[in-house]
Amino acid sequence: VSVADYMMYWLQNGAPSTHKETTIKTYRVFAKKHIIPRIGHYRLSALTPTVLSEMVNKMKINGYSKSTIMVNKAVISAALDYAVEPLRYIKDNPMRYVKTPKIDKEKRRREVITDDNWEKIIERFPFGNRFYVPMMIGYHCGTRIGECMAIAWDDVRRAENGVVQL
Repeated sequence: VSVADYMMYWLQNGAPSTHKETTIKTYRVFAKKHIIPRIGHYRLSALTPTVLSEMVNKMKINGYSKSTIMVNKAVISAALDYAVEPLRYIKDNPMRYVKTPKIDKEKRRREVITDDNWEKIIERFPFGNRFYVPMMIGYHCGTRIGECMAIAWDDVRRAENGVVQL
């Protein structure tokens, strides 16, 4: 059986027994976008740590992030675990012997907003705009945009003196 055929079989029949539907959807995307195009033509029994290491290393060379590489490894490993047990198509999972390559991340340069820039931002998003309050929270509390947008009323409490606290 080819890796491509096996992956589709596993996603349909094996994965639902141990994974949530949302996880399977993500795995299906990774299988179709990354795994099958790279190693789908191999026979399942022909997969070796060398073949899988080459795939992982080529992904690194092509600029894929560490998290993308790790998810691909996880999908392949889970699928091959199922091929070992209960199916017994292969004796051992070759992905167990594949090391994740070291990937250097570029450090993001942080920029501090100047007072002049802040005034321009407030002019663009004045009081009453739906982004005004999250931006004020972020600016005065030092939180990131995503954190500000995720604040719910359950996160806010009123102190005894009437001051709102997060």
